[in-house]
Amino acid sequence: EKSCHSQGLWIRLEGDALVPIVLHEGTSVWTGSFSIPLAGNYDVVAYWYGCDGDGILKLRTVITNIVFKATTATTIASTNSQRVSPSLFPSSIWISSKKFTQSADLTQPYVLHDPQVPTTDATLFKTSESSVSVEGATYPETKFYRFQDLSNYELVCWIGNESATLLHASFLQLRSQVSNSQRPFKFHLYDAKSFQSPDTTWTEEGKKKFRKCKHILISMDKVQVPMSQTQYIQQVTKFINHLLKAFPDDTFPIWIFSVMESPTKPTNCFLQEPTTLPRTSHHPCNTALQKLFRSS
Repeated sequence: EKSCHSQGLWIRLEGDALVPIVLHEGTSVWTGSFSIPLAGNYDVVAYWYGCDGDGILKLRTVITNIVFKATTATTIASTNSQRVSPSLFPSSIWISSKKFTQSADLTQPYVLHDPQVPTTDATLFKTSESSVSVEGATYPETKFYRFQDLSNYELVCWIGNESATLLHASFLQLRSQVSNSQRPFKFHLYDAKSFQSPDTTWTEEGKKKFRKCKHILISMDKVQVPMSQTQYIQQVTKFINHLLKAFPDDTFPIWIFSVMESPTKPTNCFLQEPTTLPRTSHHPCNTALQKLFRSS
């Protein structure tokens, strides 16, 4: 229904790995495609949340016992074998915990892991809420993770609200396993609810420390004033350009995370306008981010 903020539908493969299927709206039909990163047994599972926006699952349909013997992981293998991916994260996937030798100690059904590294060789991070392997979350060559190169006067800074707070807390939990040479006080969190005026609640001392940031990570799921996708693209672009001018340094990385809010109950980027992008099963803000970075 065009009146829905979100279509309330998403589909994925569940089995030896989790494989999301991105849906695109057509004329009276939704279509999607996918690649299998890991051969094995899968179920096709569809979730529908209706149009009332209450976030309550209305229907779950399962097509069971599909065996995929072929795999399209050759492109992933070539990328990972060179270890030169420009992405923030390696080409990792969620693999069933049953495939890991440590499965008896795992409480989560899936582990984020590099499919080109045998699960028998996996080193798991010690964390209370999620299961992630070292191979699935880090590249030694990725500049974002080279925290050992921070000087005494350089900081890592998160900007955002609820999701940024969770990311910051999760990192601090893993800090000693990622970079034990850097002290906890080097990693700062800056609350922000607007791309236009992010520093409204920052103290003068906080603003001074912000000038020492060597890495900036942006995760802003909820904003004070909801906007359309076009307005979202405009504000994100202006915000990032402001940071680039404030920190004119080629070695200064700025990372912006995709919106982690449920796409079945979005609080932003749903306002309709003539230039509204075609609907997908992504969060509408993430559809906007994809358009922004693909065209930049």
